[in-house]
Amino acid sequence: MRTPNVLIRLIRLPFDVVFLTVDLGRLVAHHAMGLFWTLAGSEQAPFPPCSRSTLAEVDGAQIPRCPLASKYGNPGLVRFLCGGVTSDERAPDTAACGSEATLQAGAWRLLGTGLLLLVFWSAVMAGVGYGLILRYGNPWAEGSATSASPQPSPEEQTLTPEQRQEQSRGWTVTGEQALQAGNASDARVALQKAVELDPANVAAFVALGTACTKLELPVDAAHALESALKLDPRNLSALLPAATLACDGSDLQRAIALASQATQVAPQSLEAFLVLAKACRLDRDLDGAAIAAGTLQQLGPGDARALGEVAAVAFARGELDAAEQGFRGSLEVDPKCLDASIGLAQVLARRGDRIGARRHLAALIAEWPSDPVPRTELAEVLLQDGQAKEALRLLGQITQDFPNRFPLRARYGELLGLHGRTDEAYQVLTSLLKDNPGDPIAHLVLADLFLRRGFTSLADEHVTRALAQRPNDAQAYRIRARVVVAQGNMDAAVRILRVLVDAMPQDAELQARLAYCLEQQGELEEAEKTLRRAIRLRPDLAALYAQSGQLLSRSNRLDEAEEAYRTALQREPRNIMVMNNLALVMLDAGKPPSEARATAQQARELAPGSPQVADTLAWCLFKEGNATAAEPLSAEAARALAENGPVRLRASIAGSSSPRWGARRRPRPK
Repeated sequence: MRTPNVLIRLIRLPFDVVFLTVDLGRLVAHHAMGLFWTLAGSEQAPFPPCSRSTLAEVDGAQIPRCPLASKYGNPGLVRFLCGGVTSDERAPDTAACGSEATLQAGAWRLLGTGLLLLVFWSAVMAGVGYGLILRYGNPWAEGSATSASPQPSPEEQTLTPEQRQEQSRGWTVTGEQALQAGNASDARVALQKAVELDPANVAAFVALGTACTKLELPVDAAHALESALKLDPRNLSALLPAATLACDGSDLQRAIALASQATQVAPQSLEAFLVLAKACRLDRDLDGAAIAAGTLQQLGPGDARALGEVAAVAFARGELDAAEQGFRGSLEVDPKCLDASIGLAQVLARRGDRIGARRHLAALIAEWPSDPVPRTELAEVLLQDGQAKEALRLLGQITQDFPNRFPLRARYGELLGLHGRTDEAYQVLTSLLKDNPGDPIAHLVLADLFLRRGFTSLADEHVTRALAQRPNDAQAYRIRARVVVAQGNMDAAVRILRVLVDAMPQDAELQARLAYCLEQQGELEEAEKTLRRAIRLRPDLAALYAQSGQLLSRSNRLDEAEEAYRTALQREPRNIMVMNNLALVMLDAGKPPSEARATAQQARELAPGSPQVADTLAWCLFKEGNATAAEPLSAEAARALAENGPVRLRASIAGSSSPRWGARRRPRPK
């Protein structure tokens, strides 16, 4: 029975500690109040030393007795506080607390018990606090992912404003020297100290933004530069890097605003017009980009960066010869100009020489192994060449090597979703939002992902969150228009798109989407005019000619539709959808079925699993008189597209015309 008793005592020990704490508090209050009452002339304390007490006469004196031991599972514990303890309340030596011998003995017991409980409860609180820190982190820890600023020392808190400014200037000099020495980490610490001492130190904020940029901390860099601009909105040293960061982070409207302000502050600044031209080009404002490029030609006719940006604008406008000449001219001035080298690879890829583009980019990767841009561009060329698996593998590796390149991670998530790896895309994008909360690009990619899967409410929610971060983001409004179209509200979609087209008349994608919505409303003539404007803006885009072919086919202008599809194939020779539609238009226009069948056969070779292509090829074969070859293809298409009435009808016609159909219908001999 000894073991159960030990277990019971261990179980009751925490309760005994609580009892002992309460009893100690009561005794301390009893003696303290008794002292005051005695000084006031009273002979009796206001309350006894314990909740239940008796008086016993000991050596002619009345001593209060407290029957405490019965409530303790460990009666020995109360001996720290009281003398004469037994487990039986009826015993004559029931506990006498704090006064069993002399006042001195009682005081020593009170003091000893107090110290014991102080140690115990301190240990308990320390353990709880340590557990909370392990669970939630230390809220008082110095430094964080976004603001690892040192805490001011007591000496610094007593400094005068003039002394703080003087020390801040000293820390700024130290940080700038560390930056010049290439030690961005030490520079960041020193500059954070500088801005902490003097929050009005513009130079420290600018240098801090530079240090954070070198450390691949774009969010911290942007915050530092924005702080500098709040103090001095016309500070060119803050405007230019802030515009560059916004451009690299795909916040193009902000980049254009900052770069435009920089050109007003310094009209002869080559760097300001470089950023402005790039931001306008990426925002598809090709007229604005061309104006900035013209200024670049005047300010830096022999500057490699200026020549490269002018060539990039020409490339965006579809002027490949001028673009190639400009990129080569930039490389003649500076053979190490990476942007010009990548631009040259893009020209090769646009002209269809993807093998040459890949070789060129592979050489750049070997020359610039620590720069992610050549590898990123190689992944894009691989995508154009149909090597999606290798491209995604390469992009995944880049995002692991450069986790703070948030737009690159968003692009990786977007491509995962486009290639059917939806779960991985969702994980990549939610991880991005965890590392960079509110990231508008991640929200827009998630909106596009949900929209493609038919979850329009979730798509609209993410678009709203993106617009909360960037109220003027054109891409967000593009997706909002798509959401409205998916909800069947074409009138609202047209209204949104007309506003966007008025704001960005040079955006061919917006023109094409507006044309689609107008076509759905039956306004074919207006849709055709809008689509022609889009083609004039981007004559290099095969998708615009394909859309034109569909529109013309709907208007029964089959010869013009065929011409539009052939133009699309010239720009994108491996486009399966265009080949398929071209074959159908040729059949409807009365062209020889053999010509249509050759086009459909080419599409079948590129996409052997497409039921739409199988249906088209089967119909071409049937029109050519080869019902036997058409029947299995029609049956394949009908199985995959069971709810498509025209496909089932053509399969029925082809099957009933096949000689094998008659053999199957012939009655069996008896």
